[in-house]
Amino acid sequence: MQEQRLYEGILEHRDSGEVVVGDGSFLFSLEKRGYVKAGLWTPEAVAERPNAGREKNNSFVVRHLHMDLMRVGSNVMQTFTFSASEENMDHQVNCNVEGASMVGVNFRFGPRTSLKTMRLMKEGLQAAGLKAHLMVQPWGFTRPTAAKEGLWISQNSPLVSSGAR
Repeated sequence: MQEQRLYEGILEHRDSGEVVVGDGSFLFSLEKRGYVKAGLWTPEAVAERPNAGREKNNSFVVRHLHMDLMRVGSNVMQTFTFSASEENMDHQVNCNVEGASMVGVNFRFGPRTSLKTMRLMKEGLQAAGLKAHLMVQPWGFTRPTAAKEGLWISQNSPLVSSGAR
């Protein structure tokens, strides 16, 4: 019997047929590099089509987009999870206490939002009969002394220190 490796690369997971779901920071990364100046924004699909699908976050529309991507063979998915409410930026929850064994939190969102997103993604994948490795923002810009909004308003924020904000 071959020993199972604890960690495999993303390409090994893709080759096995598993779906990889990630929650990225594309907009902020583009903004940091000077390509866009979005600031606080609401994705156009949510603002322009408020009655499509569920009332909250247009998850029905987003779900259809993900299903279309899967139908054409994509096995790497990107979540559509922008939110700027103070509740979503609360950094008071310890991820380990909430049950996450490995979580990366970006400088904008706290563990509570990340864990809620992961929980919803996991439920959706299970309901569809899929298995996936879930990952959260690859950024780790947070610190205990940050305000409720996280590092976003701190001088140590990449967006503040670069002048992009």
